[in-house]
Order: sequence, then C-alpha cells, then structure tokens
Amino acid sequence: MTMASLRKAAVCIIFAFFLSSGAVISAFLDFGEKYGYSIMRLTVPLTVIMLMAALINYRVLIPRFLLRGNYASYGICAFMLAYAVPLAGIGFERVVREQLGLPHRIMDYSSPWILADALSSCVLIIALLAGMSIIVLYCRWKEQTYEAISLEKRLNDNIAMMKSRLNPGYITASLTRITDLFHTDAEKANTEIRRLSDFLRHQLYELPMPDSTAVYPATETEGKRQIVAEIISEPRYRVWRHLLLQIMIAMISIGSFFDTPDMPQFSLRRCYGVLSLDLVLNIIAYTNIYVLFPYFLRRGHERRYAAAVGIFMAFLAMAIIAIQVKTYDPAPYGRNLPLPILCISTIGSLLTLVLYLGATAALLSLKKWLAGNRRIAELNAETSRCELSFLKKQINPHFLFNVLNNAGVMAYDEPDTARNMLEELRRLLDYQLAGVRNTSTTIGAERQFVEAYLALEKTRRDNFVYSVVCSGGAEYRCVPPLLFIPFVENAVKYSPRDFLGTGGIEICFTLQDNQLVFTCSNPIGSNARPSGGGLGIANTRRRLQLIYRDRFSLSTDDDGQTFLVTLKIPVWTA
Repeated sequence: MTMASLRKAAVCIIFAFFLSSGAVISAFLDFGEKYGYSIMRLTVPLTVIMLMAALINYRVLIPRFLLRGNYASYGICAFMLAYAVPLAGIGFERVVREQLGLPHRIMDYSSPWILADALSSCVLIIALLAGMSIIVLYCRWKEQTYEAISLEKRLNDNIAMMKSRLNPGYITASLTRITDLFHTDAEKANTEIRRLSDFLRHQLYELPMPDSTAVYPATETEGKRQIVAEIISEPRYRVWRHLLLQIMIAMISIGSFFDTPDMPQFSLRRCYGVLSLDLVLNIIAYTNIYVLFPYFLRRGHERRYAAAVGIFMAFLAMAIIAIQVKTYDPAPYGRNLPLPILCISTIGSLLTLVLYLGATAALLSLKKWLAGNRRIAELNAETSRCELSFLKKQINPHFLFNVLNNAGVMAYDEPDTARNMLEELRRLLDYQLAGVRNTSTTIGAERQFVEAYLALEKTRRDNFVYSVVCSGGAEYRCVPPLLFIPFVENAVKYSPRDFLGTGGIEICFTLQDNQLVFTCSNPIGSNARPSGGGLGIANTRRRLQLIYRDRFSLSTDDDGQTFLVTLKIPVWTA
C-alpha cells in the first residue's frame, strides 16, 4: 500500500471515529456520567460499521454499478446500504445494553417510528456516500473518452472524407503547373485544365454530400451518461435539483423530532428545532453554492476555500449548540459529561456538516466540469460545421468548373489574369483542404483567405468592387479560424449584381487596445437581407457566444442603402 493510500485510509478512519462518536453519545447519554471515558470504547464497532459501508460503496457499488452506467441499480443499492447503517447501530445498542444489564432506551423495537428515524439518518449517510461517488465519477469521466460518435467527430469525419477524396496535394500541384504554363504554352495549360476538370468531375459527382445532422446511435452506457450529465448540469433541471436538495434537508431535519427512535416528540419546541436545523443546513448549502465555491474553489484557491469553510463552520457550531440546548431535552451539553467527550461529540457534529458541505462541493465541481466540457464540445462542433459548410460551397462543381473554364479562355489573351485567378483558387483551396486544422490562426491568414474568396467572386461578376484593409498591427494577432467568412459571404450574397454607382464591399481589420474591430459593409441589392443579417451571422453569433461568452460585441446597421456589420473581439499574440 502506498503512502497516499495510507493517508487516505487514516483520514477515513478519523472521520468515521468522530462521526460514530456522536451516535454513541446520543445512544448512551443516560449512562454517560456513570461510565465516563469508557463509553468511548463503544465507538470502535460503530466506526467499523461506517468504514465497511464506505468500503462496500467504493469497492463494490461504484465499480459494478455507477461506473458501468447502471445508475438506478446504484441508487437502490446505495440507499439500502445507507439505510442499513443506522439500523445496525440500533441493533448494536440493543446488544450492548443487554450485555451490560442496562435498561433499554428504546421500549418497542418493533415500532415503525424506528424506520422513520433511521430514514432521517440514512439521508445524511447517502449524502456522504454520494460525495465519495461523485468524486470517483468526476475523475473517471475526465479520464474516459466518450464511446459514441459525437457531432464534432461526425463533422470532422465528413471533412476528412471530402478532403481525402479530393486529393488536395494533386489539386495544388496541378494548379501550380497550370499557372506556370500560362506564359509559355497556353494550349498545354488548357490541356492540364481539362485533365484537372475531369479529375474533379469524377470526384465531385461521385462524392456523397454527408448530412451533418444525421443521428448516429450511441451506446446504452453513453446514453445513460448523457442523461445524468444533463440532469446535473443543464439549467432546465435547476428547479428539480433544488427541490431534491430541499427534500433531503427536510428529511435530515425531521430527525430532531426523536428523543429515541421509537418515540418522536411533536411539540412546538421541537418544531422550532426542526425549522432551525433546516435553516442551518440551507445556509450551509447555499453559502457554499453561491459564495464559497464560486469565489474560491472554482478559481482554484483550494487553501482559501478550506480556510473559509473552517471559519464558516466555527460560526455555525455556536448556532448548532444553541439549537440543541434550546430544543432538544436530553442535550449532551446539559449533562455532567467529561469535557473531552463533549468536544469529541461537537467535532463529530461539525465533521458531519463538513462532509455534507463537501458533497455539495463535489457535485458543483462535477457540474462545472460537465458544463465546460459541453461548451468545448459545442464550440468544436460549431467550428467543424462552419468549415464543412464552407467546404461544401467551395467544392461545388459549378463554381470550380466556372473558374477553371474562365481561366482556360483567358489563357490565350489575358494570361496574367488567368494566372491570378488560379493563384487565388489555389490559395483558397490550400487554406480549406491542405491547411492544418488548428484552434487559432493569424488575422493576416484570415485576411488572405477573405481576399482570395473575393478575388474569385470578382471573376464571376461584372463590376465587382471590394477592398480589404488591415491596420494597427492586427495581422499578427490570433483569432479562431473561419470566423469572418460568414459575414463576407453575406455581404457578397446581398450586394447588387452590378456595383456601378453603389460603392463596394469594404472590409476592415483594426486593432484597438488589444481588441480587434472588424467591420464589413456592402451596398444593399434588390434581394432583401433577412432580419439580423441572415443565417450565416446567426450561426456565427452562436459560435462567438461559445468562444467569448460576454466578451464580444456584434452589431448590425441597415440604413436602407448600406448594411454594416461591426464585430469587436479580444485577440492574442501568436
């Protein structure tokens, strides 16, 4: 056994001892003064019972049910295990009293109230076991790769399939060879163009257009895991999560009605005690949820979090002691017990609350990780969808053959224009097909990509006017790839066919205080633009929200003649 394992075992034993000490003192409080310190020997069997429950949960229930996705089976077994612990404690008390010849505290061991009292203790034990289970589940989910094919993987598979079928290396080499032939042998250049066109025709017409929205079946385990992950992290389940927490707190609090497991006391004084304990448990839970966790643990300040918890629990200890003295008749603080025993009992109560708080912290950590992991997956999928969508447009046979045919015609009379046309096509396809897919690219590379796209559009339209400006040193800063092309596509789509007398498409990249200000304006043609700038801008807004959350600004302005998009985003250096 390693030192780390020994330390974990020692911590578990210490926690189990202090937790069981509170149960022993409550069970044998009537003879605490007579037996003094010797009463603490009874904590050993109860400590063993609690350790056995934790060990069964860790070694049996978690690996056989929880980690295999059998969540319902795990819940049932964990409930039975937690319920057995207080019942075993009651059985242990009966045996000890009979062996020592002590009168029984519980007069009727067949009373159904015993089951109700055990249920109250059971819920607290479930919370403690759940904390352990959530930590294990959190560590395992972080290590494992999802077995099902995610949306991101499906999209990437489609992209890889399309790129491999098109053979980017062959296309790039062919375009380079053709451009070199324009000034030396126009006829041979046209022969190469026809050869490339035949290749593309063969590939493109046989190339299936994959459906990025197709549903791929997930494994049963993955489906269950996804449901549990959504319940833990999705906002739409927030009310149900808080309702479950309130039910658990209420079930723990009703234990204050019981002097003995078979004799509840439904007095007004006890009702105050139940409500007070319910309030204290709510204060612990929601202070951790809305103050301690977000301000310390979420930001990685574990030591500050531990110190804050210690100070917080010290203040609550006084409130808990006051509640016990005022509302619970046989409170240990009203008996002549040795001071160390009282201290152990108090520490046991505090550790119970600390573990209860730890269970909520573990759940919050898992929720935070799930939300972040889901956000990253959505962002990657949105990026892949953007690339796949643009890739489908650029490998459109009509678009490619139109560019190649135009270049072939111009090869005889305008070789320079034809050469520039194919250079732009090669740059465009290189960026889309041969480039390595990274999480970021430079603004300069994005600018070149946009210019190549607009240059090709110019070959297809008469009087097409555009300008692309990059200032303030912006070209060396980094941004996510393919972020601006949807705005440029919209500008081309909704501009007039003939730009005479209407201005042109104006694109500007400007760096201001470590922020990129991107503007794209175009004259409005007869084809009216949808409200908000079209589907491309709506999809890009979603991607921006995933990347930057609230750290970006996107606005549109339509004065009836010109449509303007303004985007402000943080940038970083390469």
